Amino acid sequence: MPPLRQLLWTGVLLLSACGGGGGNPGTCMASVQTCASLNGGGSTNNGTAPTVTGSPTGLYKGTTNTGRTAAAIVLEDGTFWLLYSPVGAPLLIAGAEQGHITALNGAFASGDLVDVSLESLTVASGTVAGTYIPKTSTAATVTFGNQTISLAATYDPTYDTPATLSAVTGSYAGTGVVLGGSEAAHLTVSSTGVIEGSGTSGCSFTGIAIPNPGVNSYSVTVSFGGAPCSNTNSTVSGVAYLDAATQRFYSAALNPGRTNGFLFVGTKGG
Repeated sequence: MPPLRQLLWTGVLLLSACGGGGGNPGTCMASVQTCASLNGGGSTNNGTAPTVTGSPTGLYKGTTNTGRTAAAIVLEDGTFWLLYSPVGAPLLIAGAEQGHITALNGAFASGDLVDVSLESLTVASGTVAGTYIPKTSTAATVTFGNQTISLAATYDPTYDTPATLSAVTGSYAGTGVVLGGSEAAHLTVSSTGVIEGSGTSGCSFTGIAIPNPGVNSYSVTVSFGGAPCSNTNSTVSGVAYLDAATQRFYSAALNPGRTNGFLFVGTKGG
C-alpha cells in the first residue's frame, strides 16, 4: 500500500449539515423534513409526529444497508464525523465522511457532506437526511448522485463518560490511513495531551489532544514535518475517541479547506 509520503488523505465523514462548514447557510437539502421545519416552522409527518426534544449529539454505532459497520460522532456545534469499514471487515477502515448537521424535533439534514473512499480512491460530495431519538438511535439516508445508502445506528452510552487525559495517555500501534493506501504507524499521547508519532515511511507528526467537556471525545490538532511526509509542514484538526472496552484509539482530522487530512486507528499498549 502507498506510504504516508506518497498519498494524503482528503475529506472525511457522515450525517453533515445545512449551512455548516462549506455549505450554503441559506440552503437545506433534506429528504425527510423541509428547511422550514428545520428552522422552526412546521413539523414532520404533516404535523402528526411527536415532538422530540434534545439534540443528536453523541456517539452512534451501527451498520449500513451495504454491510458496512460505522461509528459516528456528532459534536455540540453540529460537526459530524463518521468512519466506516469494508464490507464484512468491521475492524478495518474503508473510508470516512464529515460535515455539519442542522437538527430540530427529531430530524436532521445536511448539504455539505464530504465522503472519502479509500477503496475507490475518490472524494465525493453529497447530502444526508434522517431522524434521531436523543441518546437512543438514529437512521439516515446519504445520497451521492444516483447512489443512496442508508444507516441504522444506536447510541453508545460510553460517550457520556467524560474523556480524561489520564485515560488516553499511552502508546498506540496501528494504521495511518491516507487516500489510496495505509501504512503501519505508531503514536504516543503524554499525560499533558501531547501527541508524537510516525509511520513506517519515516513521516513524523506532533500534536495535541484536548478532552471535550463532559463527553468521551477529544479535539485533536496534528502538524506534520517535512519530507518524506506528503503533507509537508501542514496542520490538520479534528476529533478522536478512545473505545475503553477495546482500548482502540480512533482519530480523524482535516485541514480547514477539507482538502487533506489524516486518519489513525491504533490499539493501546502497542
